[in-house]
Amino acid sequence: MFFSFPQKILVLILLNLMFFSFCNKKYNQLPCSTILELTGNASVNIPGHKSKNAATGMPVTIGSEICVGPASEITVGLNNTKWLKAPENACFSITAISRPGTGLYSAVKLINGKIFCIFPLAIIIDSFSLPINIRSADSGTLMLICHEKNTHVAVLKTIGGSAEVYISDSMVADVPPCSKIMIADNGKVSKALALHENDLDEIKTIAGKTSDDSTTGNIDCFKTGAAQQAMAPTWEKAPVGECVAGVEFTDTLKAITPQGLPVVYKLIEAPQAMTIDSVSGILHFFPHKTTVYPIKKILKYWSILSISMAYNLTVLPAIHKRIMTGHNAVVTVPAIAVPGDTVLKNASHCAPETSSLSLKMPDTAAMNSIITAACIVNGKGTFGDFSWDFEGTNSYKIKSDKPVQTYTYMKKGAYTVSCIASNSHDETFICKHDIVVIDKTISVNAGGPYKAHVNKPVSINGSFKMSANKVISCSWDFDGDGVFDTILKVNAKVIHNYMKSGTIHAIFKVTDNDKKEWADTAQVSVVNTPPVAHAGKDILSQKGRRIKLKGYGEDSDDGIVLYEWDFDGNGVYDWSGPISKEVKHVFNEYSKAVFRVTDHNGSTSTDTVSIVICPDDMVSVEPCPFCIDKYEWPNKKGQIPDRQMTREEAIKKCNEAGKHLCTGNEWERACAGEDKINFPRSNAPATQNCNAIGNKEFTNKIAPSGSFTDCKSPSGAFDMNGNVAEWTSDAATDKENAYVYGGSWHNNIADAGCSSKLTLDKNTGYFYVGFRCCK
Repeated sequence: MFFSFPQKILVLILLNLMFFSFCNKKYNQLPCSTILELTGNASVNIPGHKSKNAATGMPVTIGSEICVGPASEITVGLNNTKWLKAPENACFSITAISRPGTGLYSAVKLINGKIFCIFPLAIIIDSFSLPINIRSADSGTLMLICHEKNTHVAVLKTIGGSAEVYISDSMVADVPPCSKIMIADNGKVSKALALHENDLDEIKTIAGKTSDDSTTGNIDCFKTGAAQQAMAPTWEKAPVGECVAGVEFTDTLKAITPQGLPVVYKLIEAPQAMTIDSVSGILHFFPHKTTVYPIKKILKYWSILSISMAYNLTVLPAIHKRIMTGHNAVVTVPAIAVPGDTVLKNASHCAPETSSLSLKMPDTAAMNSIITAACIVNGKGTFGDFSWDFEGTNSYKIKSDKPVQTYTYMKKGAYTVSCIASNSHDETFICKHDIVVIDKTISVNAGGPYKAHVNKPVSINGSFKMSANKVISCSWDFDGDGVFDTILKVNAKVIHNYMKSGTIHAIFKVTDNDKKEWADTAQVSVVNTPPVAHAGKDILSQKGRRIKLKGYGEDSDDGIVLYEWDFDGNGVYDWSGPISKEVKHVFNEYSKAVFRVTDHNGSTSTDTVSIVICPDDMVSVEPCPFCIDKYEWPNKKGQIPDRQMTREEAIKKCNEAGKHLCTGNEWERACAGEDKINFPRSNAPATQNCNAIGNKEFTNKIAPSGSFTDCKSPSGAFDMNGNVAEWTSDAATDKENAYVYGGSWHNNIADAGCSSKLTLDKNTGYFYVGFRCCK
């Protein structure tokens, strides 16, 4: 259902009246406002209550802070006749609400963002700690308050008069309709300016629309489209740009206003003796010397709008004998004349009675090219002062003592070139010539940016546009080294394979039929997919044996060019070759050999293979071989295992020995073997002979390592069942505990199997817990 603007106002007023009474009852007679409309989401922080989500119809008390979410907006009623609208990401709090008969103003503290107020003008916006009070003598004003870096007050419509703006009870501005002021955070106030079309579009967007009416449809600012165009005056004609020294000069410059309202003319920059009539716009001046004066005129309209015109007035030398003027012509003029009065066209030079001057230059020229103009003078007298105007602005900024001048046009179009020359007989010559500047350029676009992979074809597509010339060839320099790799007729699309990665700037060049070259560059990002090295599976061996190593590599781009082996992992590669082959090496101790591959682009990849040669005090475990201590730490037969250590202390001891604390997986594999038995002899607990409750050799006490010769795992590790439980590096799910495996002399043999484990505080040492290391 859609409402017209008057209907919408009535609905909002009724909603305000309904909730105003409700607010007084619910919040102990405090004045409060009401959320009339909500699109999206917003939050409300009510004093003394929890922050809650805003909803249509919710009452909001004084001091409440409202923040609007992204892509949302909210409309809040302040009393029966006033409401405000806030767009997304705005935050504000209501600090006062007016009541009938109190003379108080509604007040809003703007925290950040923007708010838009629609109401009779009587509200205080607290911004930058400056209370800004906007008042109006009547109640028919629609206006906008916007807070960004500064506070903007924009008045759209008043029934009569203007809106008065106060700061701390002092009036600072009188703002007419369809205009705005800006208030800086230091309280400085700008002059009133006309609203621009962008201002009005923003207000239209915030105010919203219905199907049959616009909230702002009855405002004069919107009736003619762009407000500034509708209100701003325009100049009636261009000014006269030349006068003669010693001759009285007048010019009338009028402006037209759409409403026909009076304007005021004023000179901002001009010679001291120049005057302008403030009502008629008539300019009066009596020049005494030859020069160029900058002139700036301004007219003020409606006391807030103004337009200005800036130009140069050239004062020509005083006329003692004659002044000759020609425009591509031969001309003779009276002794007293104003330049430009008599012009004959379609001739080659200017020819007065005593001297002649010709302006020779081309009739057409290319944009960005250098043209040469020459004043050819003949006759009596010496010419030594030349002034040039190439743009047709009568500025004559280029001065020279020689009759030849060069110039480059940056824009295409038709121009009139003028040259002023004076001789020693007080004769002044002005000769003009028309020239047409054309765009003979070619627009070249190399395209991109492009993304490519090493040794993979990539399509590169340039383009060009011609104005007058014809393209005869296209060229590509793919790597930006200045050497063009391919030349095409007119097709700018090519396929190329890049062999190296990196950021490259390819150059696309076009050559026209005048053999001129036009170029553009494109960025090409070439990515190399690195190779993958495979060193092979870990190898179990014995000291002094020759081991065969066979690594290989994979590369999807351009192939591998180098294979290397570092046998002892010290960073020095002991073997290298261009192809992968079987390599033999003698290993005497546990080692991690490093295999490295390098591709054509210089990218590398490494992999390691462990040569598992266990020390004498460790035993090997297969498959995926590794080493484990024969005995519980300190890994010496006949000694009582160390206990009362935390898990972190056990980790430190293993690391100092060049090993690591066994993981739970390593511990179980070493204990159970490939057949995954739970006890050394079998899976039957009663047949075991380990240090657990009920053994016949040690009664309820710890035993020296290796005392139970039958209590040995398939890999040859002693006392993994019973004697002392053993820390592993596995942490429990709570991260504060860790697992111990294998049970102790305090456990029944059934609770001392290879799969038996218990969680303990990892930061505590226990009298029945030890450990062993792996490698």
